[in-house]
Amino acid sequence: MACVLVWRLQRAEGDDNAAARQLICRLSGRQQKRGRKESAPALLAGLSILLNIAKRHYFDNS
Repeated sequence: MACVLVWRLQRAEGDDNAAARQLICRLSGRQQKRGRKESAPALLAGLSILLNIAKRHYFDNS
């Protein structure tokens, strides 16, 4: 499921999608070359971190 989400996000166009890709890539903590698009492994790592944050927030506050 996460692979499909990353695949769709990587191919989506628009400013909102670019901002989402940049945020998720920054969460991963991986370095990338200047001017290169975000890689799928970096997006998967960032998405994993984002989902863990959301899970902790949801279950710790309920």
